[in-house]
Amino acid sequence: MARQSRTQFAILGFLASEPATGYEIRKQLGDIATIWYESYGQIYPTLKRLTKEGLATRATSSGAKGSDKYTYTITDKGHEFLKKWLEEPVQFTPVRHELGLRIYFAKHSTKEVLISQLGRFKEVLNEAKEFNTSLHKKYVLDKEPLISSDHAYMTISEGKYIIDAKLAWCEEMLEHLQGKI
Repeated sequence: MARQSRTQFAILGFLASEPATGYEIRKQLGDIATIWYESYGQIYPTLKRLTKEGLATRATSSGAKGSDKYTYTITDKGHEFLKKWLEEPVQFTPVRHELGLRIYFAKHSTKEVLISQLGRFKEVLNEAKEFNTSLHKKYVLDKEPLISSDHAYMTISEGKYIIDAKLAWCEEMLEHLQGKI
């Protein structure tokens, strides 16, 4: 069975909470990047398709500098489509972890290159941890109404656990490679 794009469900999920422009959906997707990454290049074509299929509607208003602003709203058909998907069993996606692949083949490089790669990964993880902390403040402590606080807590907590585990692993591997263990 071919995998169905999940982009449409990410977008419909946001629209189920409130009407939004493509720009607002891009921003909301950025806020959940620790649990779901979506290419910005997928958003607008998907919005167009959702509108064509009757899962969303598009309203036009005046935007900045005289351009049109499009606001999308989920339809009843879109709500049903989203609800049906939410009730289906989760389809787990295969893992594609580039650092893991590089580590697997690191014997064809040098120890210094591997240490450098792990160091960069650790920097990225520390940035992700800071971002996750800001999301916790925004959606759990301050309770901005993007998603309910229980759902925000659950998804942000998952991100925190994953980031913390990867950081601990990364630090242990760096210590191992540098002979501290």
